[in-house]
This record gives sequence, C-alpha cells and structure tokens, in this order.
Amino acid sequence: METGDEKRQPLLQEPTAKRSFNDLPPELLDNIVNYLDAPAPSASRLHAEPDYNITYSEARFLKSASLVCRRWRISAMPLLYRHVCLKIHNYSTPFPILTNEDGPFFDFIDRYGLRCVIESFTLCIKDTKALLEAREPQENNCKPFWARVFTDIDPDTLTIVASPQVLQPLTSCHVWSDDSWSFDMPYHILQLRRPTLPNKSSSCSQRPSEDVLEARPLRHSVLLHSRPWTSLLLNEGSFIRSFTQYEFFNKRPPSLLPDLLGSEAGIDRAMLPSTVRELSYIAMFPTSTHFNHLTSRCPRLDRLYVQFVPRSDVLRDPAQMDHVDTNDLWLERNSCYALVMRELFNHPPSGNFQFLREFESGDHADIDGWEMAVEYVRRANLSWRVDRPGVFVRVPEDGEGEEGEDAVRVEQQPDTLPLLVNHGSA
Repeated sequence: METGDEKRQPLLQEPTAKRSFNDLPPELLDNIVNYLDAPAPSASRLHAEPDYNITYSEARFLKSASLVCRRWRISAMPLLYRHVCLKIHNYSTPFPILTNEDGPFFDFIDRYGLRCVIESFTLCIKDTKALLEAREPQENNCKPFWARVFTDIDPDTLTIVASPQVLQPLTSCHVWSDDSWSFDMPYHILQLRRPTLPNKSSSCSQRPSEDVLEARPLRHSVLLHSRPWTSLLLNEGSFIRSFTQYEFFNKRPPSLLPDLLGSEAGIDRAMLPSTVRELSYIAMFPTSTHFNHLTSRCPRLDRLYVQFVPRSDVLRDPAQMDHVDTNDLWLERNSCYALVMRELFNHPPSGNFQFLREFESGDHADIDGWEMAVEYVRRANLSWRVDRPGVFVRVPEDGEGEEGEDAVRVEQQPDTLPLLVNHGSA
C-alpha cells in the first residue's frame, strides 16, 4: 500500500533541462522567421518622386534575427537577400561601369549561393553629371555589367534609380539633353518585371519569345531585350520646374520615352520590348506635348497605368512653386487626360488602343475629377465599365459575365470629354 509521501514523489523529482530556440526543429524556426518578412521598401515608393534612397528602411527585423546566431542566420538568409540593392556612389566613365564598386557585391552573391533566392535587384546610381556630355548611347560598354547581372542574379524584377543621362547608356536609349537645364529631374525610375519562374535554376536559359526576335528595335539593348519582360514602369519625376520657363510646352525633357515608343524612328523601331503587356507611366504634371508620345505611339498593351499628380505636399512648398502658375499645371494635367481618354473611348478604337483591356488612373483620389470621368463613361462609352476606383475595364464583345451595374451601352458619344477639375494633389 502506497503512502502519501510515495504518491507525492513524482512532484519532487529533478525538473527537466530548460528548452531554448536552438532546440526547435528547423521547420518551426523557419516559420517563425517568416513572420519578420516584409515587402521590398522600394515597392511602396515607385509612385512617389524618384529618390536615390528608395531602398532605405528603418525596419531591420530580419537583419537583427540573422545576427543572433549561425542557426538563425541560416533561416533568415533566404528572406534577407530576397530583394538586393547595389548603390553606386562614384559613377564614372568610361565603361564598363562600376569597376571598383560592383566586384564585392557579385562576389558575395557567388560565395553564398544567393542566386536561387534573389527575386528583385535594385540599382541606385548617384548622379554626378558624368555623362551630361554624352550624345550617343554606349551600350556596348555596358554588356559586361548586364551579363554578370543576368548570370549571377537573373532577377524577376529589376529596378534602376538614376538620372536620365545615366539611364541612356544603361538602356541604349537616346536621351535628349539640350533642354535638361529647364527641368529638375535628378533621378528617374525604370522598372522591368517578368513572371516568377517556378525553377529559378533554369531561368538563365530563358530567351525572349519569337515576337521579340522578329522586332526591329532601333538599337539592341542587353537590358531591355535579353529577357522576356512583361511589365515596364517609368517614373520621370517632376516637370514643375519647367513651368517657370517661357513656352514651357516647347521644352523637351530628358526622357527615355521617345526612344522606348519609337517616336523618332517609327513605332516598328521602338526600343520597348514587344513582350511588355503592362506599361505604367508616372510623372508630376508632365506637359501634354511630351505625353503625346505615348498616346500617339501606344505599344501593344493589355494594361496601361498613368499618374500625373504628386502624392505629396509639393504644391504647398513655396520653394518648389516659386514663379509657377498652378493653373498651367492643372491645364496640362487635363490635356494629358484628354489625350488618353479620347483614344480609350474612341469608337471604334484606333491603333493599339483596340487591344487594351484595362486602364488605371493613379489620380482617382481627386474625387470630383474621377466622378466626372465615371459619369462620362457611364453615359457615353460603348465598351468600357468601371471596375473599381481608378480602373476602367473593357467589356468583351459578347459581354458574357462582364456586364455589371456600372457597365452602360449607348448608341452615340458626346463630342466633348469631361474637364477634370483642379482639386489639389492626390
């Protein structure tokens, strides 16, 4: 028969050793580290005024976790280096570029076998006015750099933050610089994207589709034509400073847009990869004469995104707005929208606008202007409907499953387009 002391004996046994994070199975530790992951910092800044520090973030959770111990670092590495950035502070000529700064970056990637985990690559180049005298692209000198990018990284998303003069040799596009003094454009953003491949190790052999091989671009660009990019974003920053000049509408900004769209040599010689089906154009109050490059030479697209109004308080900045007539800004904004809406809602659509399936305005925060555009579509258009704020979607010809309460069909369009009102920044 057991006594009371014998029954209590298990409670008096020595406690087991304490457990720590090091005792967790690797799968559980990986799952915990996953909660520290976050989107690339640059992803939320693509629509703002271009900034050299686009990749800066105060959140260092993954980096801190990787410094705990070797085991934690192994778990954090695939997430920590999913989005990589190379910053160049001392840009110089002649090419190949970055001779003194890119070596350690690529060596680090090779040493730790990071190619299989890298999804996006951002290149930020400090503007030192090194190429202001350049008049012709120097693409051949960029080949070694881009060859190593695609060999050692081969990203699905590639972003460049640099001055338009520096983008010229990187892309092989000609940039008109004679009027650049009229503009305050220290940086542009160019982003190229393609679908994520299930097997990254086989992506190095992926080649552009046949329509790329049949295209006749004005020049060959290793950056633009070596991979089947499906999406391109171009953010040209602020045009506001040019509005202080007499006949500002005649000033030509330093821009890749004319060469990308074939404005000078013809649309069949456009530098834009013919695999691109989604184009995003962002600028702060571009002139309608410049934006007309896009509406008159629209490439074959499925989706078009435009944004003309800054998402900041720049219009309240006395230094930025000195000697600027705000009425000119809004009139040019309205003219740009008139150009694109006329092509979108023309019946039947002309040129490549007939292939467009979705149009999005990044300025729909201007409620009054957006509602006027929606009302115009509701009562005037034959083939578009409002899908969500800022987005128009083309209704298929058969209309099966696409007719919503916002889709309206009428027999005739009015002769005038809605004038977007001037209600601050979006």
